[in-house]
Amino acid sequence: MGIPDDVREVDLLLYLKTFLVASEGLIEMNDPVEIDALEQHFEDAIKVMDIRFTTHEFFLRLAHDHQREYVAGLSAYSEGGNPFRDLHHALVKRLKRLEGKLIALRKESYPSRDIFGTPSHSGLWRKL
Repeated sequence: MGIPDDVREVDLLLYLKTFLVASEGLIEMNDPVEIDALEQHFEDAIKVMDIRFTTHEFFLRLAHDHQREYVAGLSAYSEGGNPFRDLHHALVKRLKRLEGKLIALRKESYPSRDIFGTPSHSGLWRKL
């Protein structure tokens, strides 16, 4: 018995997430499944980043290369009134899991422009 053609990736992630044990650190139970879908693309996004990159640059790369998943992530946070901020907060928590494996945080607060071009601060990362 195979998976029906009309089952979307997000539906599969929700199904799998239901059965994973949060205590084993496999998932963030409070994050929507759309974050899981985006996290699957982190390593690919990091591979094409410059040796040093900001968190904002990472978000832009992820949004550019995986637009459907990114929009689904925004939609998952739309009721809170700050979908970009809330999505990015969840994504940076997941990005930090790769610290020491693929990337190293060089500066916690580095001058950067957010995805809207507004002067701000974000993390500065270096690929390992």
